[in-house]
Amino acid sequence: MNLPATYAVGVRRPYLDLPAEVRAWVDRTLGEPVAEVADKQGGFSPGVAAVVTGAGGRSLFIKAVGSAVNPDAIRMYREEQQHSARLPEIDSVPRTVATAEIEVGDEQYAVSALPAIDAAPPPHPWNLADANRAFDTIAELGDRLTPSPWPEESTDDLPRFFLGWRDLGGDDPWLADPWIAERAARFAALEADTVAQMAGDTLSHTDLRADNLLFGTDRVWVVDWAAAQNAARWIDPALLLGDLVVSRADVGDGGEIDVARFAIEHPALRDVPFALNWAGVLCLAAALHRFSLRPAPPGLPTIRPWQARCADTMIAWCRRTEPA
Repeated sequence: MNLPATYAVGVRRPYLDLPAEVRAWVDRTLGEPVAEVADKQGGFSPGVAAVVTGAGGRSLFIKAVGSAVNPDAIRMYREEQQHSARLPEIDSVPRTVATAEIEVGDEQYAVSALPAIDAAPPPHPWNLADANRAFDTIAELGDRLTPSPWPEESTDDLPRFFLGWRDLGGDDPWLADPWIAERAARFAALEADTVAQMAGDTLSHTDLRADNLLFGTDRVWVVDWAAAQNAARWIDPALLLGDLVVSRADVGDGGEIDVARFAIEHPALRDVPFALNWAGVLCLAAALHRFSLRPAPPGLPTIRPWQARCADTMIAWCRRTEPA
């Protein structure tokens, strides 16, 4: 499957390249030897993502990563395992079947088995029907996860991530754009104000994109909760709004969705002032721009160009839709 450049796509390891010890654990968890493998794309992890099927027809979705390529990747897999185990029972969130830590020589592997769901991520660019289904699901999750089932949790991950405008300076290429240069100081102040409004009591995914959603016939599944944390309820809808823009679904990019109107009218978004949702996209654009200028992390060769494309597309939308 060829995915567009707007999609988050890294370089994943094929399932059959996993060490024999890891594949043996999968066989045991499946209850029979793996007879068929379908490697999956999407997301930036250098690990394995594959649906495996036994001769008897049982299937599982397997995620696995080793510590050698990128230590942050295995940390995130472990956090996803921990978060998934703590999430309440929710129809739109798959439950983990089994997890394991497997030592192979000097390398550690984190492995998860999840249900193999008959569903697929929505395509880019987003269409209006898919967008409505996704945001309906996010609204339902907001109802279910407010107040947070993890009230004791606190995090400063979001303030650390959203530092793009306040870190903009020097010879940053964005400052060559007069529209950005004349607004940079105001956007830095707006970023600080927006970040101050990100704290809240909703257990939030905080990494919502098309590749973390699976569309089935009867529901939308929300997957990969590695970055789950308590935040303001508007955060998840605003982040997914950014993915609509990134996908070039907006009418200004030739798509079929008037994203600004969608932000005003959809129930998941309309109770929040458009200016705040707009500011969320503006802050996400600058954060991704900031990261795009750094060297690529080990095993993630595609992430910096993707971040740059996302940032440029979002800042163009913000330019077109800037509130008066």
